[in-house]
Amino acid sequence: MTLPKSTTPRFFILTIVIGFLEWFLSPFLWDSWWHVGIFLLITASIGFFMPTRWWLWPIGLYLGQLIHLIYIKLAYPHSEAAAWWVLSIITITLGIIPSYFLCAIGRGVRALVKSKNHL
Repeated sequence: MTLPKSTTPRFFILTIVIGFLEWFLSPFLWDSWWHVGIFLLITASIGFFMPTRWWLWPIGLYLGQLIHLIYIKLAYPHSEAAAWWVLSIITITLGIIPSYFLCAIGRGVRALVKSKNHL
C-alpha cells in the first residue's frame, strides 16, 4: 500500500500537532498516569493507520514537542519551565526511541489483523 503524495505531508503535520499538544497538555495532566497511556496508544495507532512510512511519524512527534519547548523558552524566558529546557530536550530526544517501537508495534498489529482477515 502506497500513500498518495498529498497524504504524507498532511499526516506529518498532524503528528507535529499531536506532539505539540502532548507537551502543551502535560502540565494540566501531570499528576495522572493515564495521559501517558493515552499518548502511547495514540503513537501505536499512528503506526497502525499509516504503516507505510511508520519511521517518519515519530520524527513529527519529536518536532512538535521541540516546537513547544522553543515556544516556552521564547514566550516565558524566566519561567521555571524555561529553566528546564535543556533537560526537556534530552527527555524528548530519548523519548523518540519508544515512539519508534510503538509505531512499529502498531504497524505489526495492522499486518497481523490484515493476515487474519485473509484466512
